[in-house]
Amino acid sequence: MVNRNLRGLVPLLWLSLLAPSLLRGQTEDALAQYFVGRTVTVKMDMPANKDGVDVFPSRQPDINYSDYSQRLKRFGISLHSGDTAPITKIKVKDKLVEFHLAGGGYGTAGDETDTSVAFTPTPKSAREKDLERDIKTVTDPQQKREMRDELDDLQQRREREDARLRAAATLAEEERRQRIYQRALQSGSRFNLRYPQGVVLETLTPDAVMQALAQHVDFAAPSPPAAQPPAPAAPAGVAPAGIHKGMLENDVDALLGRPVEVRRGKEGTLDVSRSTYEQGENAVEALFVEGVLVRYTIRSK
Repeated sequence: MVNRNLRGLVPLLWLSLLAPSLLRGQTEDALAQYFVGRTVTVKMDMPANKDGVDVFPSRQPDINYSDYSQRLKRFGISLHSGDTAPITKIKVKDKLVEFHLAGGGYGTAGDETDTSVAFTPTPKSAREKDLERDIKTVTDPQQKREMRDELDDLQQRREREDARLRAAATLAEEERRQRIYQRALQSGSRFNLRYPQGVVLETLTPDAVMQALAQHVDFAAPSPPAAQPPAPAAPAGVAPAGIHKGMLENDVDALLGRPVEVRRGKEGTLDVSRSTYEQGENAVEALFVEGVLVRYTIRSK
């Protein structure tokens, strides 16, 4: 009799353990059916990253603005205050409701995040190794001097090649960083509704979610913009003919003329300089690494 009673309790025990997850799944589906596909207007700038904005509905203020500002500085802004965005996903967890906008933010599984590019130093040539070995045993001063000159020349060539390879790696890193940054700006963001004591059914209704986000999201359907005459296009900076990444600093100087400002410094062991050139109504700001152009921007003066 006791065993039969215990056997009868086992399904009930499993059901009690599974009930919270089953309820979360049901409420997640219900919330997704209500929200996903709707377009809303954000009332604040949104970080271009999957970390998004943490909202604590039970607190005032409901956002840690120090964390929020750090995320904006670190990741940039994917959605600006006043932008409209589609709701793309709702995810319910034990203490969290994720509210995804326009993709939910960059940095999820499958997104490229590593910006590093490996640099492999140039190996010593066989001739350089032979000279390093033989110069130790040569006694004739003239021969030793000639061998030393040849060895110095080979070492300098290798160092110049290493500088070129370092600059190429830096350029590749910068291009990869810019590519990831641009992708992040187009990947949306999210709000994380956080409930430290755990989510409960009362917080998982559409009205409760909208109330929790009311300070930060306008759920009213955006009205179409009033027809206005097109604004005249602002003149855009045009890149000078002939400039391109990978140019040597001397060649850029020859093309654009003497820079009006040069700032030199170090990034690790690399020599870095930033030069500003005046070109009519525009200014060209160029970044050089080891004397090689890795980035330039055009702006109006």
